[in-house]
Amino acid sequence: MSGALKHGASKYGTGISGLWKQGWCEIPEVMATSLLAFGSFFLALHGLNRIKRDKLEDKRYRFDYVVYRDDDPRVKRIKE
Repeated sequence: MSGALKHGASKYGTGISGLWKQGWCEIPEVMATSLLAFGSFFLALHGLNRIKRDKLEDKRYRFDYVVYRDDDPRVKRIKE
């Protein structure tokens, strides 16, 4: 039997790459949706990190307001 596979072998290969190939052949909808979900997750993490790093905030929805004097050094950063 030259065409038979050994026990535990797959026609797609072994390891992670074999599972990846088999998944794309057998359930492409699930694989594509998973890829989109992971991509969206990492884009959301990047966006949240950017908001935290650059100190971005939507000032329209602030609950507390602070009054600054003209000679305060933080005023320059706020005006930017």
